[in-house]
Amino acid sequence: MESKESIKSVLDHIISISKGKCSITDEKIANETDEDIRGVLIGLLYLFEDLELSKDDLDSANVALKKKLNLQSEELRVAEAERLRLLNNSMDLIGVLNVEGYFENTNRAFSKALGYSTEKILSTPWVKFVHPDDIEDTLSELTKLTLGEGALNFENRFLCLNGNYIWLSWNVFLDKKTEKFFVIGRDITKEKLVREELKKSNKNLTEINESLDAFSYRLTHDLRAPAINVSSMLQMLGTTIDIDSGSKAEAIFTHAKSSSRKLLETIEDFLELVKIEKAGKENSETCNLLGIIDYIKGQLKQTISDKKAAITLMFNNDSTLFMVKEDLKSILLNLISNSIKYCATNKAPEITISLKQKDKLNTLSISDNGMGIDLENQKEKVFKMFSRFHTDSTIDGTGIGLYLVKKLVDKNNGDISIQSEVEKGTTFTINFPVK
Repeated sequence: MESKESIKSVLDHIISISKGKCSITDEKIANETDEDIRGVLIGLLYLFEDLELSKDDLDSANVALKKKLNLQSEELRVAEAERLRLLNNSMDLIGVLNVEGYFENTNRAFSKALGYSTEKILSTPWVKFVHPDDIEDTLSELTKLTLGEGALNFENRFLCLNGNYIWLSWNVFLDKKTEKFFVIGRDITKEKLVREELKKSNKNLTEINESLDAFSYRLTHDLRAPAINVSSMLQMLGTTIDIDSGSKAEAIFTHAKSSSRKLLETIEDFLELVKIEKAGKENSETCNLLGIIDYIKGQLKQTISDKKAAITLMFNNDSTLFMVKEDLKSILLNLISNSIKYCATNKAPEITISLKQKDKLNTLSISDNGMGIDLENQKEKVFKMFSRFHTDSTIDGTGIGLYLVKKLVDKNNGDISIQSEVEKGTTFTINFPVK
């Protein structure tokens, strides 16, 4: 009976404690006379102490978890704001396209490029914006994505609010889980116009080259050959007939020979010009300067002898220039022959050629003591085509030589300048890069 009452008493204590009507204290345990109840109360005291500690730990854990969740929420909010800022500040058109044919989302660049409001873009089937001639190709490209061909890049035209079309270059990706297309577009209208202009320019260049080919052929076959024949016949005629000195016939004959020579020189200069204009990239090589000048002396042997010209070389025998050899020949031939042609009337031509290297540049100078050029009035015309600087009609010239020299110097990445003084002479200075 006592055992039942003890059990009942323990249960009453437990119920009272659980309802908060009483608590377990050391005094209550000491006053309890029933040993069994005292033992249970001691056990319950330890149990509730453990439970109180666990509750405190749980509260601390909840507080820490809330702080962490709040921090993560703030980080997500900041990241989302940065994402939206990045999308809206992008110059590219960025959007999401669903399989129903509508944009679900677009950034500000869409509206800025097309002129429509975002609401108008999202409520209009995307195909309505595409140029009619581009619809079939655009659908074909999107179909490739659905067949698993990965990312795509293609171009088409989109209609703007003002009625004009702009060219857009698209990168498109398909998310197979959501079955949505992620699109990135860039306005390439200006690039397209440049491409079209370049295409037209290339076409014009092709036509010009064809015209130059025809011009060169006509010069060579229809003009040069007859001019050579006329010059040869005049030369032969001069050795087979006697013409009275000082007669009108001699004057006519002399004029005919001069005109024939000038015509042939003009034709040769034009052929050289056509050759330069048409020339593609040629291989540069190490050119021995002395060897080139010896070659030119051979070409001008009779002229040098007739004019008693003196050519002084101020460089080592092994001096070289790295450039297209035929170009160097043409440059020096033009400049040396000009120095002889436009020599002073009261003294023999003196030509000095020097070569110096400094600061990764080879500086080639050709100086003479000839007639000189009035640079104060004619400097801007020196390297222009058909420019003549002397009125002496007895001196043949086409006005093409210095233009050709400038073209050849530019072609070999060089630069040319001139110093000249009337009746004192001229110096041409040419800089070429060292190999």
